[in-house]
Amino acid sequence: MPRLAVLISGCSVFLVLSWAMVAIRQASRPQFHSSSPTVLPAAKAQKEGGVGVHKEDAAKLKTRFKTPDGKDLGDRELDRNGKPKKRMGSRGISVDRKNIVETVEMDDLRAPPGRLWIPAALSGPINHDSPDNALFNVLVAYCQLDMVAYHESPWLFAMGAFHQRTSGCMDDPSLTRTYRLSSLKRVLEENPDEFMDPTGFIYHETRCGSTLSANMIAAVPSNIVHRCPDGLREELVRTVFRLMGPVQDGHTDLFFKFQSSKFLPAIEQAWPETKWIYLFRDPLEVMSSNLKGAWRKQVASAERNMTSPAVYNLGGPCVRGAKGGGSRKAPSPESLVTTCAKHLETLNEIALTQIVEGSPNGLAVEYRQLPEVMTEYVYPKHLGMAETEEERSEFKRWMEPVTHVYSKGMATPAEGAVSKEYQQGMDLELKEQGSDPRMRAAAATMCANYRSLVELQRWRKEEQGSTMGTCDVR
Repeated sequence: MPRLAVLISGCSVFLVLSWAMVAIRQASRPQFHSSSPTVLPAAKAQKEGGVGVHKEDAAKLKTRFKTPDGKDLGDRELDRNGKPKKRMGSRGISVDRKNIVETVEMDDLRAPPGRLWIPAALSGPINHDSPDNALFNVLVAYCQLDMVAYHESPWLFAMGAFHQRTSGCMDDPSLTRTYRLSSLKRVLEENPDEFMDPTGFIYHETRCGSTLSANMIAAVPSNIVHRCPDGLREELVRTVFRLMGPVQDGHTDLFFKFQSSKFLPAIEQAWPETKWIYLFRDPLEVMSSNLKGAWRKQVASAERNMTSPAVYNLGGPCVRGAKGGGSRKAPSPESLVTTCAKHLETLNEIALTQIVEGSPNGLAVEYRQLPEVMTEYVYPKHLGMAETEEERSEFKRWMEPVTHVYSKGMATPAEGAVSKEYQQGMDLELKEQGSDPRMRAAAATMCANYRSLVELQRWRKEEQGSTMGTCDVR
């Protein structure tokens, strides 16, 4: 039977659940928010394959847009039908509060062959005082995703928002719908065999091979991979996750990839029997990768007694909370490394605690074991996706080409030399940054948990030391 792997990370394809763990933002929040699509200038949209117009007409295709309560949201580009374009940023499409489909049946959620209706965004307040109506005001935006191109080249769709755009969800209203979660839950309860329970979860420390792992799973034609960062309360987790796994086109298995491990305890509580892995990496390597843009600019700025506000947009997830010397000043190099180390240490601590305290479903996977650990142990044995040698040979045939492509490089296997050159240059940059004593000192504070995670691995390649030798692991 063909298998479907749906991987949901911060949603690496595609679905992004823009929610908080404890509550959803109140309904008074503007209809179009930061997670909604970025409007491209007309000329750029034309170049990138969007709805393009002549430069001289660009200024005319603007309108002022307001929320239902009258708040002015400024200019919005219009589509070719004269309606405000949907915005799409790193988190994909947003819900359409003005066009809610109040009734939904199972047939409404069945897409044509090669496509899938998948939840792409959530919004609305949770009614904590009325459990029976808790889901009524939660809205779910669906996008009909094109799965054919995705299965052929998963590395081209490392970001969910891009998959939504290439599937046509940004330009064709017929490919998006907004439902109430309460209505969808009724369909789920009436048709339990039409949706899958999760088969596995992938958590990671950041910059440690999670996208490569997701791409390898997605390369198998019967698999789907969604990547979503944020978590939900248990009731919502179980409902929404199953909605993201429709049984269609022979799909039988569902996987999710999360941006970090901070939601691991809550997700494991919702799905206590589901297998999961935690990807981690040498502390100095992870920090260098997260700081590769921010570090270089900020060190140069500090040496010239300058500030570089652009640093906020150049660092990885671990530096988003770094503090500067004022509202307009960028973080100091010391603040960058300290903040990054604390963030990464928290992620490792959560995963380590879950594994050590007896979770039989968790598996620690070190970056250096990729990609072999995925094909030799994680996919066939830990996740139970290949019981026979024939099944193992089949999935390896699909996964192997993915390992020759930079996971986020938007390249093809034939361009492997380009990816290799990119990786070599990146390694040199990371080693150069890793020689800074401030970064090495911060990374050293993470060595205890790193060593513990290394010892908890169940499969390894030949023993080898850390690339940068930070924690002296042999």
